[in-house]
Amino acid sequence: MRLFVVVTVMAVLACGCDRSATPHEKQREVRHGKQGQQQELSREKRLATNSVKANTKAEIRPVRRTRAAVRAEGLPSREVPWPGSPEIYHSEGYTGSLSCKECHDEEFRSWEESYHSTMTQIASRATVIPRIEGVNLNYEGLHGSLEWRDDELWATVTGPNGTTVENRVALTTGSHHVQAFWYATGDSRVIQMFPFSFRIAEQRWIPVATAFLLPPHLETHMSFSAGNWNHSCSQCHATNIKPLVTNAQKMQTQVSDFGISCESCHGPGEQHIAVAQEEGSDNEHIVNPVNLGAKRSTEVCGQCHAVLSLDDEDAKEDWLKHGWRYRPGEKLSESKTILQPTGDFQDSIDTTTFWGDGVVRIAGREYNGLLKSPCYNHDGSAGEIVSCASCHESHRGSDDPEELASWAHHTLKSGMRSNLACTQCHDEYKDEQKLIAHTHHAVDSGGSECMNCHMPYTSYGLLKAARSHTIESPSVATTLEYGRPNGCNQCHLETTLGWTADHLSKWYGIESPELPEEDRTISYAILSALKGNALQRALAAWTIGWSEAHKASTMDWVVPFLGFLLQDNYHAVRFIAARSLRTIPGYENALYDSLAPKAERDQAAKVIYRQWASQPESNQTTGPELLISHPGRVMAKQLDDFLKQRDTSIIFIAE
Repeated sequence: MRLFVVVTVMAVLACGCDRSATPHEKQREVRHGKQGQQQELSREKRLATNSVKANTKAEIRPVRRTRAAVRAEGLPSREVPWPGSPEIYHSEGYTGSLSCKECHDEEFRSWEESYHSTMTQIASRATVIPRIEGVNLNYEGLHGSLEWRDDELWATVTGPNGTTVENRVALTTGSHHVQAFWYATGDSRVIQMFPFSFRIAEQRWIPVATAFLLPPHLETHMSFSAGNWNHSCSQCHATNIKPLVTNAQKMQTQVSDFGISCESCHGPGEQHIAVAQEEGSDNEHIVNPVNLGAKRSTEVCGQCHAVLSLDDEDAKEDWLKHGWRYRPGEKLSESKTILQPTGDFQDSIDTTTFWGDGVVRIAGREYNGLLKSPCYNHDGSAGEIVSCASCHESHRGSDDPEELASWAHHTLKSGMRSNLACTQCHDEYKDEQKLIAHTHHAVDSGGSECMNCHMPYTSYGLLKAARSHTIESPSVATTLEYGRPNGCNQCHLETTLGWTADHLSKWYGIESPELPEEDRTISYAILSALKGNALQRALAAWTIGWSEAHKASTMDWVVPFLGFLLQDNYHAVRFIAARSLRTIPGYENALYDSLAPKAERDQAAKVIYRQWASQPESNQTTGPELLISHPGRVMAKQLDDFLKQRDTSIIFIAE
């Protein structure tokens, strides 16, 4: 790791470090002038461009392919699974989502628009998002290609051992941020993941493993074994799953519905339908989660949005044979084990899943976050108990002005993107003057948006940050001890932990912890980018691209630090850093490929850095807290010192 650090400093800071030019160098600068600098930059940019193009394996078309674009084509979905796929089978009172449509058409339509409905789909031209035209993909010894044969999608995969398989793609998972593909293996209903997935926002293919936060030695060797969907992914990607696993080659998996459908949340519908058909209506034999009370209704969401354990051998065997025993309305803990930190952070689950203080740090596990939130874990005597249904809804309200497609992104109730989410309980802050007195920010600023302070972006999943659902106040002491970012420093990127501690003390009387010199004098964002572990670096990279941080901070100084993240040994950090770089004015079209060979990545990062260093008139934000002495010059020695202190502990977040 030390070798990586030294190489990074040499590559990125080869031009523009904080040193005085020699007389010879000054004469050369005068002689060449800006024209010479631009010629050099142009030459290196061409090299970077060639490198990036050489690494591009599939054409990115100008028309973006999204779920909405595919649906607009009006092609009929395939309703019967392909041979070799898990089957749709209705049993134990489950009837399938289509049986709900006749009486609940509006609710069915909003569910169908949600991403719950497309968690898993039968692969067809009506569900496959990317254009499949000459898709031939290669990365680190993996080779995969996709092609349509009439209306069947076929995958050809060659592994590092040289073995090639060719099979029909049976299912897809995901349709919001990424879409993955699963092909039949020919062994009963066992399916296997295609090793590349399609990133929808970026309109590009990436190796599946590189979407996770994995160290390089795992990233290049990690693979999903045959049957992984059958016995693992299906837990939260289908309804009423029966894995029916006999062994690794024999799985007769059945589901009531692909995707998270009506009966996932409302329970089996057979008796409800029978009574309703006979009597005209029925509320007794179906579950409406919002009528269960705050904690029991939240458990309905927690059946998937939690860290679940199958460590007990009896529970694991029961799952593999019969599926989940849990039914909506029951007590979740009686049939599922919700994993909470043990406090022993040598334990692999603790270290991968939770911050050191026990707050969950994997996206999609919001139930665990709520369990540590005082808004949820009180007894109700002090006021309302927050539940998932306080802010979210599975069916868009009929009076919601938001378009269905927009509502689907977070399935929030009308107004819940605003402070209404919090003032429905804390109604005193509906008064603007009381809000300003509390936040010490302008009423229309990000600092007066409750969630930015109390639900900061400290969870990670699938190449992005997510809001913590442990609702709490900013704490420098927590950040210092456990490394978990706080909302203040995520918005105000130039500031130090000392700055935050001083303001929290002045405004709220929170005692300031004793801080090391660097935490009092150097920007927290910079320290995270240089010294932090891989998760802290990923979150720092994401925060630099966050719109609220752009409003609260100057951004002309961030490019050199993104340059270090562009050369990170974790692919996820590089990917996020590149995306954030393109939010910086002047770098929207920066040429960089996070999957290119290391030499090409380093060359591209060097060009990006030199672009920044050659434009001092655009880089006016300086100061020792930013490790920038004057425009276009970084403090190389201090940077090197911090890089040598980088936390190289292994981070593994496979979500």
